[in-house]
Amino acid sequence: MTNVQLRTIKAGDGPLLKEITLRSVEEAPYAFGGVGTLDEERRRPDSQWDDLAAECGGDVEAWRDRCIGYFIMDGDSVCGKALGYLSGKTPRLAHMSGVWIDPRYRRRRLGRWLVMATCDWASSKGARRLQLWVDDTNPAGVAFYASLGFRATGDRRRINPNAVEEESSFELALPLAPSTPIS
Repeated sequence: MTNVQLRTIKAGDGPLLKEITLRSVEEAPYAFGGVGTLDEERRRPDSQWDDLAAECGGDVEAWRDRCIGYFIMDGDSVCGKALGYLSGKTPRLAHMSGVWIDPRYRRRRLGRWLVMATCDWASSKGARRLQLWVDDTNPAGVAFYASLGFRATGDRRRINPNAVEEESSFELALPLAPSTPIS
């Protein structure tokens, strides 16, 4: 590995967020709601990507300290991402979504790095559980999260309102305090 670093998403990262999201959905549509998702993501105006980056970066009051996003960077190139946010409905529950590693960077423990960073952030905000959804057509994703200790909750839902495909919920119990500092 070259100069690979983990960094938080910040305001101004809308173009990078758009780029990595489109790459992830194009490469693995089965993991992100199916083939129609790519067209939906492409139609989003740049302002939505900028808004999401600003929310992750703490520049939006309503989301400050309630969400975070991470990039894995190799120099100036983004090669992985994950988003985390606190539940607005369930106390002490955090959610994780959008996790993806560029295929050229897989099997280097970078996905684990994203998950652990999100776990540490969620735990520091008082969350005691981290929940995520995995498309049922993504057995590699299920195996990855199971290897980190996530367990199926038994909850299932359609990947989108018009789909027949489903996704399953997984949760991980979080420690009482962050285990690793994040820079």
